[in-house]
Amino acid sequence: MGFFDMFTRKKQEAAVTLKLEDIEGYIISNINLKTASSKKIEQSYEKLSKELESARSNLNHLATADIKDKVPDKARVRVLGNRDAYVKALQLFLQSIQVPDVIDQEIALNFCNDLNSNLNKLGESTKKNFYISEQLFGIELDKVNQNLRVINSTVNLLKEELEKEDIIIIKNLRQRVSTLREKKSKFSDLNTRITDLEKKLAPFVNARSQVEEDIKDMKSSKEYEIYEKLSKDKAAVERKMKGLQQDVLEIFSQLSKIIKKYNKNKKVKLLDSYAEAPFETLLQDINLEITQHLKDVEQDINSDELQLKGKTKEKMLKTLSILTPQYLTNVSSQYADLKTQFMGMKSRMFSSRLAEEEMRLSSRLDSTNSNIKLYESDIQQLKKIKDKMDIVEDKRVIINLLTKLTNKEFTIILE
Repeated sequence: MGFFDMFTRKKQEAAVTLKLEDIEGYIISNINLKTASSKKIEQSYEKLSKELESARSNLNHLATADIKDKVPDKARVRVLGNRDAYVKALQLFLQSIQVPDVIDQEIALNFCNDLNSNLNKLGESTKKNFYISEQLFGIELDKVNQNLRVINSTVNLLKEELEKEDIIIIKNLRQRVSTLREKKSKFSDLNTRITDLEKKLAPFVNARSQVEEDIKDMKSSKEYEIYEKLSKDKAAVERKMKGLQQDVLEIFSQLSKIIKKYNKNKKVKLLDSYAEAPFETLLQDINLEITQHLKDVEQDINSDELQLKGKTKEKMLKTLSILTPQYLTNVSSQYADLKTQFMGMKSRMFSSRLAEEEMRLSSRLDSTNSNIKLYESDIQQLKKIKDKMDIVEDKRVIINLLTKLTNKEFTIILE
């Protein structure tokens, strides 16, 4: 039925349920095509051919027209240049138009669509040439422009008529059915791949649950409680060791510039070492040779040998006063004791059965999580592709097209 016929029905017919693969058969068996007469297409083609011929003639007149008005040479050259460019563009355009010699609705619609698009492009590309040429060739241009308006109007009217025809609707319907069939196949393939990946993922998810359960059992034991306390004690000792290192590092960092200045001419390797790595050097400086050098630095500051003034001088002397032999000995002694404790705890933890067990379970958990992450990433990617395939919209369009053809309600089954 035609497009407007559906609005004249008094009562809509019964609903129809179709499988996707049955739509083509339904079209053949149940839809009687009603199209506009071929005469409409033929008449439009004849009108276009005459108008194209008239346009070519008027374009030739425009190409050879003289400028009768008295205008400056510069303006004349500018207008003539744009006139010639406009004529050349239209000549190429008119040469490209081939009116079909076969009366066929689909060929006619494609011809109308192409010509309509090319007319729009022509208008955009020659806009500047047209307006400049119009200043001195208004009459000749108007005749050509009138031809283009008639061509455009004829094409649009034929296009509108063709788009109402059942044959065009059926073509669109078949294209939609083909697209949906391809999407359905791809959708099914994606579901299969997702299901396969989920099956491969499941053992790893189960394995992770088992590992987490084993870790939970291990950590709930009395033995682990002792092991965990030892781990916390070791961490506390390690923090104290790092605290001592940081204290020494901060003190010597304040003195770094003044020590380097003091040592510039003396070139004592020990002082270079303290300036670069103070804590490590302190541990190796068994006899605390640094204390004598620090006294010399203090003397040079007090005697203004190092040229320090005001608060800077006071700050340096105050910092040097901290680095007494007793302080440095205490730091070395405390660090040695803490290191002994740390190494003992580390050894006890390393020899514990739980150390190996915790490492084994942690390694298994990391490996399992890594595999789970890979599978989940692949599954998520496939689901995103699925989400972009708007099958529901395709079904809606197909139902609308079928309704437009038959005035019936439809349900499409994809199973």
